[in-house]
Amino acid sequence: MGNLIPLFTITTAYVGIALAQQSNSEEFIKLRRPVAWALTVVPPVLAYLAGVRNFADVLAFAGDTGDMMAFIVLPLLMWLATKLRK
Repeated sequence: MGNLIPLFTITTAYVGIALAQQSNSEEFIKLRRPVAWALTVVPPVLAYLAGVRNFADVLAFAGDTGDMMAFIVLPLLMWLATKLRK
């Protein structure tokens, strides 16, 4: 029981961040749902298949990928979209 609570906590945090990232990709980058889903799900799956078997490491990679998308790529794309509209 003592291990289930942290597992649920980490898993729900990951799911929440993944859903937020998918929604941001759909809303701000105007990606279709399957493409946004793929950008959210594929990088952590590839990390797992590449041999990273520690669940915390996969979550860290997923979080880093989401942070990069949310705080680097997304603002750059928004800036570029603004420049192209003018």
